Amino acid sequence: MKKNILTLAVAAGLIASAGVASADPTLYGRVHLALETSSDGNTTGTSGVAEDTDMNSRKSVIGVKGTEDLGGGLKAFYKLEWEVDPADSGTGGKGKNLDGRDQFAGLKGGWGKVLFGTASTNYKQMGGKVDPFWHHAAEGRGYTNTMSFAHGSKGNTGQGRQENMLQYTTPKMAGIELVVNYTLSGKDGTATTTDTGDEVLGVGGRWSNKAFLVFIDYIDPSQGGSGAIGSPAAGLQDESLIKIGGKWTAKQFWLSAQYEAAEDQTGGDYMFVGGNFDINKNNAIMATIGQHTDLSTGYAIGYTHSMSKQTKVYIDYSALSDDLDDTPAGYEKFDDSVIALGFIKSF
Repeated sequence: MKKNILTLAVAAGLIASAGVASADPTLYGRVHLALETSSDGNTTGTSGVAEDTDMNSRKSVIGVKGTEDLGGGLKAFYKLEWEVDPADSGTGGKGKNLDGRDQFAGLKGGWGKVLFGTASTNYKQMGGKVDPFWHHAAEGRGYTNTMSFAHGSKGNTGQGRQENMLQYTTPKMAGIELVVNYTLSGKDGTATTTDTGDEVLGVGGRWSNKAFLVFIDYIDPSQGGSGAIGSPAAGLQDESLIKIGGKWTAKQFWLSAQYEAAEDQTGGDYMFVGGNFDINKNNAIMATIGQHTDLSTGYAIGYTHSMSKQTKVYIDYSALSDDLDDTPAGYEKFDDSVIALGFIKSF
């Protein structure tokens, strides 16, 4: 812990010193805490929910970022972000304090943008734009199980935030933008049941205007797949994932949808629809429903009140039930729900 604090202090000092001469660093952060009451409808189950009331940090972060104008239309940029856990700051607990998140540097100009380091893959990037409960307990990549692991946290076996990554984004032309990322796995090439030892390649395309967003993303993770529900246990097959999705934004609401072809990797495909309706400028309601095909159905409803541009409170209800006609090996039946009361303070 002391080593992490020293690292953060040194990094912040170096950035601030550099900023005096060339770039203005921006310090930012978010404290996101939620009181969550879980109800387990069965004594066993794979959803990870137990009968409990707890306080959880939902991706509380602190970071610094900045841009330097190099002239001739060329700019350098950087970002260093860490996750913190105000709910459990002790090193012996579950807390994540100064756990690295997006940490990269790069260049951008009329030819596009290139970055090096640790960042969200093309496959993860659109997740937060289409899931109304992103970072909540009810988010699709977590409890409600309507998004795959490829939208998840940092890792080099196929997670949504990749280390040792090179990413290039084209300039937007006629509303179209392409993203390509390649990850050096850092492995020795030895395959295991969780990592094939390969590098990770991702390619994505987006088209957008003021009202619509449409995207398609492909990624070939360095991770063995599980095959369809009821198939043999996870092996070393290195199967890719592909998804399509979109979002329609109107004056007071937006609607979104996403479909993932992920059966070879996760046992089933994923699909969901979601949306947000602004009652007025300070109050909104959200909802989502989706499936991990042949395994589970999840849904969530929620209400958010903005106390200011930087302070929000919310309440969510989410539920998850199994779709198993029988119970294949490795799976259990479940019927669970979570009520969350959250507070978000950004700076």
